[in-house]
Amino acid sequence: MIQIFDDFVQEHSRARASALRSGFGSWRPLKGDLGLDSYAGINFWGDHSIMIKGLWEKLGPIFPNDMFFRVTNPLTDKALVHSDRSSGDFTALVYLSPDREDSGTGFYRHRATGLTEMPRIEDMMLDPEFKDALYADMLDASEARWEQIDFVEAKLNRCVVFDAPKFHCRLPREGYGDSDETSRMVWACHFYRPQAELDRLDWTAFKKEIGLTDLQETRAPNHIEVSISDDNFYIAPSQIVGEGTFAETDLPEGSVVGAAWIGGKRTELGCKGNHSLKPNAAMLFSRDLIQLITLRTIRRGEELTTNYRETRLQAYRFVGVKP
Repeated sequence: MIQIFDDFVQEHSRARASALRSGFGSWRPLKGDLGLDSYAGINFWGDHSIMIKGLWEKLGPIFPNDMFFRVTNPLTDKALVHSDRSSGDFTALVYLSPDREDSGTGFYRHRATGLTEMPRIEDMMLDPEFKDALYADMLDASEARWEQIDFVEAKLNRCVVFDAPKFHCRLPREGYGDSDETSRMVWACHFYRPQAELDRLDWTAFKKEIGLTDLQETRAPNHIEVSISDDNFYIAPSQIVGEGTFAETDLPEGSVVGAAWIGGKRTELGCKGNHSLKPNAAMLFSRDLIQLITLRTIRRGEELTTNYRETRLQAYRFVGVKP
């Protein structure tokens, strides 16, 4: 996902001036598993509220994890192909320098692996040889190692928002200018969004993918063909959309919540369950029965969700009909 918002905020000049007034310096974080020992041209003290307000107006509720202004020029550190996965789910960049055709953000595919997003640190730590090789290529950042697959041009007061795990790099890599005022300047923020909001947006996208009309959506949750009695779930209003199914009690990973379809007829679990990009349950298909099972431990009162796209694929594969 890459979203672009031009004319992002009205007071971008004030935000830029606040960063220039408070100044830029070097940040020396504790060395982690990936990353540099020092980052030059960093400012944590500028007026962030202008930008945060802009993100809320464009995206709805967000939960910032970190944010900073940054200038880059030939005297600061050279850019690397990198990922912001460990900093949040999403990255926002706002360009705060006058337009320049060669300036922007490039997005990349790792030639050796085909990866466009960095795997989780926890997974890479299980294969130190792979981690070290990938990190070496990120430091190298050459065309021999990376294929540029997208580019967002830096225009004054343009905001680009993208999935934080994506491999990306600032361009030009050496920056430009010879002072804070003439250098390439951006405001960066790594943040999270409420999962229910993301699920609701993806549900809307999924409806368009399959051609589901508003009328069909209204009727579907009430199309219960067979009712089941079970102590594992209850129905209540959902933060995602409409009503949802919720755990009546703690459910260990691998638990059978109940039947969603019996002999081709839908139950409450088959009608009321909501979609999620991070589901905690899935459908288990058999000849005349589809059951809802947990993918992890679910606590009492937690909403039970599945990924509709995965369920749809399963239905085609095992049943041969749309769910």
